[in-house]
Amino acid sequence: MNNVNPMSQKTTGRRKKVLRLRKERRAREMSQATLAARVGLTKQSICQIEAGVRQPSLDKARDIAKQFGLTVEETFSYVEVAS
Repeated sequence: MNNVNPMSQKTTGRRKKVLRLRKERRAREMSQATLAARVGLTKQSICQIEAGVRQPSLDKARDIAKQFGLTVEETFSYVEVAS
């Protein structure tokens, strides 16, 4: 019988949920400042939106989604990524 405590083993492959917006932006190597400039927001606004602290207006949500060729629903859904 194996006497190794499973709690003492490191967990690999941890995942966390983030807005698809963040995943898509990073996949394109786009900074928050660049996205903000393209849609008429501040970098701080994009940061807050990605953190779930702030919600964009519907018009801004459409503008953001358009940058990635996605729908608003797709852009603001949560996906799992490696942490």
